[in-house]
Amino acid sequence: MSDDSGPRPNFFVVGAAKAGTTSLYAHLRAHPQIFMSPVKEPHYLAAEIDPREFSPDYRRNLPRDYAARLERNPDEPIHCAHIRCWDEYTALFRGAGGKLAIGEASNSYLGSPSAAQAIRSRFPDAKIVMVLRDPVARAWSDYLMSVRLGHAHASFREELQRDRARTEHRWGRDILYVENGLYHDKVRRYFELFGRDRVLVLLYEELCRDVAASMLRVHRFLGVRPEPVTSLPRLNSARVPRSVALNRMIVRTGIRELAWNRVPAPLRRALKAAWFSRASIPVLEDTDREYAATFFRDDVESLAHLLDRDLSGWLRRADVRTPTGQPLS
Repeated sequence: MSDDSGPRPNFFVVGAAKAGTTSLYAHLRAHPQIFMSPVKEPHYLAAEIDPREFSPDYRRNLPRDYAARLERNPDEPIHCAHIRCWDEYTALFRGAGGKLAIGEASNSYLGSPSAAQAIRSRFPDAKIVMVLRDPVARAWSDYLMSVRLGHAHASFREELQRDRARTEHRWGRDILYVENGLYHDKVRRYFELFGRDRVLVLLYEELCRDVAASMLRVHRFLGVRPEPVTSLPRLNSARVPRSVALNRMIVRTGIRELAWNRVPAPLRRALKAAWFSRASIPVLEDTDREYAATFFRDDVESLAHLLDRDLSGWLRRADVRTPTGQPLS
């Protein structure tokens, strides 16, 4: 029998992907009045996501034995786990007793056709936080991550063309360069189900430009004590393999997965530093930015009207970066 007692989430960071949610999660996890799931992205409430149907590339990057890893080192959160069992999902929040705000941060929930309604049904008083980013810059960041993970090996434009040529787009099978940056209908779905007063929409560019003001909005929205924040940690920031071909071979043969699952965290960080480079990250060419922007212009105009926000800076400028020069993740 399922145990329905115990703490439950009362807010959700729903995305967008590659828009700073990992950095936001790390800050929220450190706040004394907030509890965040030790699995940042459990993806439980996106019922249509089935890891058994993932492509081989995506399956290779799924964590193994997340519960055992958390038991060995509860202070080291796991990025994602694609949990399908209610009891396993609710177990993530057992340590939340006494916290005012209890949350998780699955970025699949923004685009999922089922997640918003599932949250509304199971947690009717929940609050929603989303971070939206210039969709071209978001797609470019997704592309760089895909190169690092060995999923992408063609140019950015070629990858976009392949993405749009597919007749069906599915989480865990496709990278969704364009789909994950079409925000209007997804935001409207949350507004309609929860009401605007329970949905906080942050812009990634504003979060980078003024962390203190943005986080003050988040704290007040969640009903927790405001804490001074001058910066957010840069996690999952862009880096590329020193050899794309060799990296793809290591990923496809399973060597990467074996190393990542067997070596301790400090050594993993050292291996990443040796194998990946931030200095050689390619720059998004203006012609490619203009090409990518054609997929998003109508949606951005609709979103600007929905939010009553000026989004004219999107699609036509270089990505806004933190003072250190690295974007948040």
